[in-house]
Amino acid sequence: MRTFLAAVCAALALLSTAAPAAAQTSTLTGRVVDAQGAAVVGADVTLTTTGRTPQTVRSGADGSFTFAGIPRGAYSLTVYAAGFAASSQALTVDASPSPVNVALQVGGLQEDVTVQGAFLGTAPTGKTDLPLRELPMTVNAVPRAVIDEQAANDLVTALKNVPNVLPFTTYGVYEYYSIRGFLDNVQLIDGVRAEGNRTNTQLTAIDRVEVLKGPSSALYGGGALGGTINLIRKKPSSTPAYDVMVAGGSWKTGRGAGGATGRLGSAGSTMYRLDVGGETRDGYRHDDVRRLTATPSVASHWGKNQFNFYYTFNRDRFGGDAGLPLVNTDLDVPVEANVPDVPRDRNYRTPQDNAVSYDNNFQFVYARQLTNAIGFRNTLSYRYFNDEYFLSEEVDFIQPDTVDRWYLYFKHHRRPLTNLAELTARVGGKVEQNLLFGWESQRYYNYTTLPEEDFFQAESINAFDPVETQGTSDLTPTRQNVFTNTTNAFFAQDHIQLAPQVKALIGGRVDLYRRNSHSDELVDNGGPIEGPVAHRDSNAFTGRAGLVYQPTPIVDIYGSFANSFKPSTQAQPNGDTLEPETGQQWEVGNRLHLARDRVQLTADVFRILRQNVAFRRPGNVFVQAGEMESKGFELDLETSPTSQWRINAGYGFTDAQFLDFEQTVGENLRGNTPIFAPRHTFNLWTGYQWANGFGVSGGWRYFGEVFADNDNLFVVDGYGTMGLSVRYTRGRFEYALNVNNLTDTKYFTPHQDYLQVYPGEPTNVLATLRIRLD
Repeated sequence: MRTFLAAVCAALALLSTAAPAAAQTSTLTGRVVDAQGAAVVGADVTLTTTGRTPQTVRSGADGSFTFAGIPRGAYSLTVYAAGFAASSQALTVDASPSPVNVALQVGGLQEDVTVQGAFLGTAPTGKTDLPLRELPMTVNAVPRAVIDEQAANDLVTALKNVPNVLPFTTYGVYEYYSIRGFLDNVQLIDGVRAEGNRTNTQLTAIDRVEVLKGPSSALYGGGALGGTINLIRKKPSSTPAYDVMVAGGSWKTGRGAGGATGRLGSAGSTMYRLDVGGETRDGYRHDDVRRLTATPSVASHWGKNQFNFYYTFNRDRFGGDAGLPLVNTDLDVPVEANVPDVPRDRNYRTPQDNAVSYDNNFQFVYARQLTNAIGFRNTLSYRYFNDEYFLSEEVDFIQPDTVDRWYLYFKHHRRPLTNLAELTARVGGKVEQNLLFGWESQRYYNYTTLPEEDFFQAESINAFDPVETQGTSDLTPTRQNVFTNTTNAFFAQDHIQLAPQVKALIGGRVDLYRRNSHSDELVDNGGPIEGPVAHRDSNAFTGRAGLVYQPTPIVDIYGSFANSFKPSTQAQPNGDTLEPETGQQWEVGNRLHLARDRVQLTADVFRILRQNVAFRRPGNVFVQAGEMESKGFELDLETSPTSQWRINAGYGFTDAQFLDFEQTVGENLRGNTPIFAPRHTFNLWTGYQWANGFGVSGGWRYFGEVFADNDNLFVVDGYGTMGLSVRYTRGRFEYALNVNNLTDTKYFTPHQDYLQVYPGEPTNVLATLRIRLD
């Protein structure tokens, strides 16, 4: 409670500094974006009014622009950018003008959102370019501006801005996200599934993160139950722009990044972008990290054709962290009193602990405008991902002073190849329709090499006076596990305007899933000896349907139903394939657009059922009778009381429980809460920018208690932390200082698999310098 009161008082003190602008002049701000919402850098923005000389500024690296100290009155705002059609609008500047968002269309094309989406060759999270307010979906976004203000450089930190999402890192390497109470979700990169482990990589090349809440198998296939996370990369711009960032902070943290974009040739039709970033840090838990990323991309168009190419390279090296073990495994002692009495930065890793991944992600997109109303795009994606992992990930406390450590070793070789073909069409008339037809084909090949023992005990160590004695281990591969998942899916979606105030969305998808797997013996000086091949087949139809009703221009009321499936990789002893796990969601919500769109308030209520969950019986016999439920509501607020002050806040409530899950014969988990499903989440971030270049922003995040076991014996208390950012912009330079966990809150986060916890980071700082050129 003291933390909560301190957070409220600090937030009120921060907000009280937001004084109104001067009485006779105002500051007009805005942002220039393309049809997909990506920033348009270097656009010429001109403000004109009768009797005054026109003023022109250029949009910055995030597409933003500012006119400071302008008299109130009626103006015309015109925006020009190479490769785009000019945009002009009339507006009134009063004491507190609303920020202006200018969406440019590609030059030479009609202003048809469906055609624009096809031509640009990128697919938004909901697979439609229509405004969110016309869709019966709940989508939250974390824009680049917030990512920069918070100095976030990983997805876990960025997702803490989204209500009803619990993001966390485990082993010091991998990212996990619980959305609306469930860990089952899908991650996309520019609308294409990213298969395999999710390492804690950088956000250097990411423009924004979008989260589509609830089941979305009708759009993205199996496993999309709790939600879908789409990482949208920065796109090439026709106007030259360059930026450089360097940062340094606590625990020897060092960061560097740079970006460049423009045309290839003085007046060519090809644009490029290059983003490069690196980070090194020792870490509070001595889990040193070395990360490197590079993303070159090219976009080119000739007439009605467009070609986009994106390549992302990530090399990530992690020292690893198993956390602190629990002393009392009966779990009848609070976590705070149930860890060894050692410094919170104590890490029991061995000198050999190391996790290294090399990720090469290729995307080639072809798009063509077939007619003014019909567009086609095809995305070919290939990921070449090697992930070698050797960490002492389990630690057990043995009375009175010993810690036993257990290694896990593997090396994954993941090779998913995906082709996504989509046809979009717009049909006019009394009943306007926006249609989408698609085919998705994926071949996901993986082989994992393992030593004779892949999980084995390291040398024990004294918990209170650790002296390392672990030597080198023999990791010579002797076997490999191989699987090939093949998916062919056909989907369709139709957005129908039944009346000016009523819109409907219906869609469906058929997935044909096939899996072949085998374990092979690796022989010296010879090829692998293939073991018996196991086959798994699953076919599923999933759909979604919803309505949006807009009784007034400021109100959107929506309701929807969607379902999902998750193919099983297990089988009965006789080889029979298990049925896919299924899920359904019912959702009702409304979006309010108040104060001339300065206030946007979204509220929704949902219920998710998860069925056909498999659990194991003696003899490796599976029973599919498990059923789980998640229900709750969310509130999300975006507002700009003045042109210089903005607030983002969200609250999520989730009540998740097992309805029927007989874990062992006679032991049913009915009424228990699934792991990593907090009942309460809250996020607040607010910022104020003065005309003199000085700005301040800050916020508070809270996550309720969670259970780390389905028996609900291992409970980890909730916690809240505050963050503060101070920045100063002068010309091309921006100086920033971020302070995280401002109140030095002491907290723990649970481990994914074992009776261990991670101590949270204490107060830490990061200083940043950004230089933007155009």
